[in-house]
Amino acid sequence: MRENFVTRYGDTGGGLPRRVDAASSTVHHPIEGATNAAAPVADRFAAGARQAADGLVLAVNRAAASLESAAEQLKATRARLMDSSGSYVREKPGSVLGIAAASGFLLGILAMGHQASPD
Repeated sequence: MRENFVTRYGDTGGGLPRRVDAASSTVHHPIEGATNAAAPVADRFAAGARQAADGLVLAVNRAAASLESAAEQLKATRARLMDSSGSYVREKPGSVLGIAAASGFLLGILAMGHQASPD
């Protein structure tokens, strides 16, 4: 995994290379231990994140299916209302014109009254 100082550079005399290797080993063992101890925690965290993401995808898919169903129901309702209003207009054109004229008159009165009020 890692070569020691003496193997790489040769013994340069004195005990410094051996002390550097000893200090390096002293530091590397706790780091490796911490890494090994943290790995299961990281794995559990990643598994939890994957599970949460899967749950979110499932919820979004259900919501999309529900919205699609509601959209289809609205389209069907719209088609029924268009058919029924069209037949009503064909059967009673005078009533439809009277309702439209009365609605326009009332909206005109409301608009004029709103403009005349001092706000």
